[in-house]
Amino acid sequence: MQRKVYLIIFYLLLMSSLAMAQMANPKKGLKQIVKQDYEKLDKYLDKSISKNPYNPSAYYLKALVQTDTSYYGFDLVQSNESILYAIDLMDSISEKDINKLAKQRLTLPVLEDLKAVIDSLNFEVAQDIHTVDSYQDFIDRHRAPQQLEEAISARNALAFSAAAQADTYQSYKAFMDRYPDADEYQEAESRYEKLLFDNQIADRRLESYEAFLKQYPNTPYRKEAEKNILEIKLSANDPQAMLDFIQQYPQSVWKRKAQDIAYHSLLAKDPEAKFLSMPAFASVRDSLQNSLDLTQGFLLINYEKGAYGFMDQSGRTVLENQFKEIFEDYKCDKIVDDFLLTGDRRDAYEIRDRDGRVIYAGPVIDAEDLGYGLIKIREKNAWGVIHKSGYRILESSYSEIELIHPSLFRVVKNGQVGLHAFSGREIYPPQFDDILVRSDFVIFERAGRIAVTNVSQLLSIVNQATIKLTFSFEDFELLSPQFLQVFDQDREGVLDANLQEEIPIADHLIYPIAKGWIIREGDRYFVDHEDMINLRSKPYEQLVRNKNWLGLKSEGKWTLLDQQGSMFPQFDYDSLQMLGEQLVILHKADSTFGFFEKGVKASLTGNINYQIANTQGVSGGDILVATNVKGFKRVFNQFGRQIIAGEYSQVTAIGGNLLVLDKQNKKALIDSTGKTLLPLKYDGIGKLEKGIIPIFLKGKFGAYHLASGKIIEPAYDGNPEAISEQVIAVNKGGKIGLIDPDGKKIADFEFSEIKTWNDSTVLAKTSDSWLIFDLKTGQKRYEGIENISFVKDKKEKLIIFYKNRFYGVLSNVRGELIEPTYNDIFNIGSEEEPVFFAEKRIEGLYVVLYLNYLGERMAYKTYTQEDYDKILCD
Repeated sequence: MQRKVYLIIFYLLLMSSLAMAQMANPKKGLKQIVKQDYEKLDKYLDKSISKNPYNPSAYYLKALVQTDTSYYGFDLVQSNESILYAIDLMDSISEKDINKLAKQRLTLPVLEDLKAVIDSLNFEVAQDIHTVDSYQDFIDRHRAPQQLEEAISARNALAFSAAAQADTYQSYKAFMDRYPDADEYQEAESRYEKLLFDNQIADRRLESYEAFLKQYPNTPYRKEAEKNILEIKLSANDPQAMLDFIQQYPQSVWKRKAQDIAYHSLLAKDPEAKFLSMPAFASVRDSLQNSLDLTQGFLLINYEKGAYGFMDQSGRTVLENQFKEIFEDYKCDKIVDDFLLTGDRRDAYEIRDRDGRVIYAGPVIDAEDLGYGLIKIREKNAWGVIHKSGYRILESSYSEIELIHPSLFRVVKNGQVGLHAFSGREIYPPQFDDILVRSDFVIFERAGRIAVTNVSQLLSIVNQATIKLTFSFEDFELLSPQFLQVFDQDREGVLDANLQEEIPIADHLIYPIAKGWIIREGDRYFVDHEDMINLRSKPYEQLVRNKNWLGLKSEGKWTLLDQQGSMFPQFDYDSLQMLGEQLVILHKADSTFGFFEKGVKASLTGNINYQIANTQGVSGGDILVATNVKGFKRVFNQFGRQIIAGEYSQVTAIGGNLLVLDKQNKKALIDSTGKTLLPLKYDGIGKLEKGIIPIFLKGKFGAYHLASGKIIEPAYDGNPEAISEQVIAVNKGGKIGLIDPDGKKIADFEFSEIKTWNDSTVLAKTSDSWLIFDLKTGQKRYEGIENISFVKDKKEKLIIFYKNRFYGVLSNVRGELIEPTYNDIFNIGSEEEPVFFAEKRIEGLYVVLYLNYLGERMAYKTYTQEDYDKILCD
C-alpha cells in the first residue's frame, strides 16, 4: 500500500506550481509529505482550511497523507471522507478558483483518480476482513462504481451463507427483506417457502394446513397443502367432508378429485344420483351424468375380426372390437361392473371405463369392485387399490386387502395385518395377527390378546392424534351396535361405543337384558335397568328371566317384572317358575297364578306340575299344560283361557295354534279355542305343512285339510303333500297321484316326482321324462321333456328345458319364452334378472342370441367355429 502512495507523490511532484490566494499550495504540501514532516503539514493544512474552509486542495492533501501508513493519522476511512469532501467542494468554488487549481494541475479528474485509489485501498481492507459489515461499510461510505457491484455481490453471498447456516425460514426472510436485489434472492425465497411450510404444518394436522393457507394464500406449497387437506378429509369416506373441501377451495387443482370421489361415495347411498343437482358438481355435472348413463344396465361381449368389443343389453355397440383379450369371466356372465379389463394378452389387462377411457394402464391380473368407487387390483402377486377416477389409493404390495368398514382397509403383508384409511393413508403398518371390525368397534389381535378401539379414534390418527392400544383382553362379544363385552380370564366387562366402561371389567358374569344388564357376583345378582333405577340399590339372591319376564328373589320372596320395566316390583311371592319365553308360574301361600302373554293373569291353584306344550320345533310355546296330583291336565291358551281338560299323556303343538292330544296311544286334534278337529282315534298326527296335516291310521296315511276341515281318509303309502290349497299329492305303490281335498282323483298314480308350477299346472315326471300337467283339465302338455333346470324358483319360475334334442325356456307365468330350437341355452345373468345365451348351429356357423327374462331378443350374432370358441366360458 505504501508503494502506491509514493508513486502518487512522485507523480504529483512533477506538476508545476503556481501560487494561489488562500488556497493550499499542493507542491508545498507534497514536499512536507515526502519529508514526512507531518506536524508541519498538519499545521499548514489547518491554517489553510481556517482561512478558507472551501479549499479543495487542502482536503486533497489530507486525503493523500491519510493513505500513508507512516502517517500517525493514517486512516483510510477518513481519507475517503476527505477526498469526497474535496470533490464536492469543486462544485462550490468559483470558476476562477477552478482555473487557478487547474494551473496547479489539480483538477476534478485528478481528485477522482485519487478517490479511485482510495476506493481500491478501502475495498482491499473490506476484502481482508470479509464480513457482511465490512462490505456494507464500504458500500455505505464509497461512491465507487468500480468496486460497488463486487462489494454488493460479496456482501450478499456472505449474508446468504449466514442465512443458510441458520437455515430457518426467519433467517431467509430477513435476508430477502434486507437484500431484495441479491442474486441469491430466488434461492432464499425457495428455501424460505419450504421451511415456512414445514414449520407451520410441522404437526401435519388438518387445522395447521388450513391455517397455513389462510395466512399464506399465495404460497407455492398450496397444491401440497390442499392435497393433504383433501386426504385427511377423505379418510372417513364422508361425502360431506369432500363437499366442504370443494366449497372451501373452489380453485384447487384437487377439486376434480374431490368431486369424483364424492360422486362415487354418494352414489353408493343414492343410486339415482339426485345429488348431482348440488352446486358442488356444477362444473362436472354433464360429465358425471354421462358416466352414470353409461353404467346403466349390463354389457355383453362381442367378437369379430380377431378382436373383442362390448355391446349393451339391446345389442348396440358400446366399444368397437379393438381388444385382443378380455377378462375371462366376461365370457361366463353378463358384465355388470362399470369398469372393463382389456388387453393385448391374457392376465395383463388395462382397466377402462365403459366409454373406453383407460383408468389404469396395468398390467392387471385380476380386479374386484369394492364399492364406493374403489377397485382392488392384482398386479403380479400383490394387491393394491385404485379409484375408478384413476387415482391410486394403495400400492400393489399386499397379499390381502379387505374393506372392513366404509373408511378402513385391512391389509396383510408377510403374514402381518395393518390398517389404512379410505384415503390410503396408513393408520398402522402390518404388525398385528388380525384386525376385526364389529359395528364401529375395531379389535386388534396380537399373541392371543386383544385391544379395542373404535373407528373414530383410529381415523384421528390420520390427523396425527396418538392413541395407545392396550392388549388387555382375551376375547370379546358384540352385544349390540353400541356395546362390546370383553373378557380376560375370569373377568369381564362392557364397553360402550365411546370405549367408556359401561360395566367395569371385574370378576363377575354379565348378561344383557332389554334395557340394561344383569350382573352376577358369586351367589348375588345385580340389576342395572334404565327404567327401574330402584333395582340397583341392592343384590338379589336369585334371578330368572325369559324374553318377556324378569324374576328376582330378595329376602326369601320373589317379584315378577316385565323386561320393559312397566311393572312395579313387589316382593310377595313364595316361588316363581318360568316356562318358555312367555309364561311364568307364581306361588303365594296356597295360591298359584300364571302370567301369560301381554301380562294376562289366571288362577292355577290345585295343580302340581306345569309345562308348555311340546312344540317339536314349531310355534306354540305359549300353550300351558297344568297337571294335578291325579294326572288330570288343564290346557290354557296364550291368553290364559282354559281350552280343554282331561287325562292326557301328552299335549303337542303342531303349528297354527293347533294341538295334538295323546291318550292311551291315540291322538286327537284341537285348535287353540278347544274345538275338536279330529277325534281321538288316530295312531299318528303330523305337523301342519302347506295347509294339510298328515294323519296315520292302521298303517296307512291320510290328511286333514285345514282350510276346508275335510278329512282325506288314510289309504295311502306315504305322507300326503300339498301342491296347492286344492291339490294334494299322494303315494300308492311308489307312484304319485293327485287328489283334491274331497279325495277326488285329479291325476292317476303314474308320476315319480311332482313340482309346483302355477295355480293350474304342475311339473310332473314320469319314469323317464317331464311334462306339464293341467290340474283342471287333466291335459298333458310339453310331454317328452328329457331334462329341466330351474333358472328362477320364486313366485315366477323359469326353467331351461331339453326336448327333442333342443333347448327352450318356460315360464310358469308367461308360458314359453324361448321355443325349443336351440342347441344350447344357459343363463349368463342372475336369478333375479336372467339373461339367456342361446346357441343355434346352422351349416357350420353358430348363431348366438341374447334374450332377456321376457324372452325378448337383445342381441344377435353369427360366428364361425373359431370365433365362437373365443366367446365361450372355460
